Amino acid sequence: MRLAICALLMTTAATQAALAQTCALPVTANAAPILHLAETATIKVTPSLLVADLVASADTPIAVTAQRRVNGLMAQASALAGKVAGVQAVFQDYSTSFVDRANGVPAHWLANQTLEVRSTDSEALLTLVGQLQGLGLTIGNLGWQVPQDDLDAAGRKARFEALSKLRQEASEAASALGLTVAGYQDIDLTGGNSPPTPFFARPRPMMMAAMAAPISTPDGQSVSATVSADVNLQAASPAGAAKH
Repeated sequence: MRLAICALLMTTAATQAALAQTCALPVTANAAPILHLAETATIKVTPSLLVADLVASADTPIAVTAQRRVNGLMAQASALAGKVAGVQAVFQDYSTSFVDRANGVPAHWLANQTLEVRSTDSEALLTLVGQLQGLGLTIGNLGWQVPQDDLDAAGRKARFEALSKLRQEASEAASALGLTVAGYQDIDLTGGNSPPTPFFARPRPMMMAAMAAPISTPDGQSVSATVSADVNLQAASPAGAAKH
């Protein structure tokens, strides 16, 4: 009985040793190599939409008086903007605040409202901005913006160029390794640092003389896209190796 158990144990040990030798074989010896790549492309786009924020303010001891003055300025500004073709005017940011002054100066109420005007006709918009300043409004911000359609088109172009660069890089890397590209997997087109909203340059607040139209010229903006992928490589065919 003892001899039979020993024989069984010896047989089991021999089987485990054989399995261990089999499992110890390099299972990655014939695995296809994978190349991890990422490429970025940048496109320059010129803003075509000029945007200006103008602020109407009134400061009086009586709150309703300050509000009426601001409302009057906004009504005049809206009438002027409505006469200019291609200009979009949007009322924003209305506020009224109490200012408690010291040293014997009476307390005042301060009312403000912002009017945003935008147009692709920069000359007409800048002339309008000068007229609005003549009414007493002040420029809060003035800058160029890339329309969303142009931004989307630039993003698509940047992604296409990044994909082309990635494909070329994969081909060159495979050739340097004596391999060829067999295919792609896990392709990611969501990377990059493109602005999620149109770019709007916001300079410091400024004051200009009444009826003096400001000057503003567009500057190119960068739209970037990053793509990444895992590139499957394989041994070059004999015919392909002969060509190299």
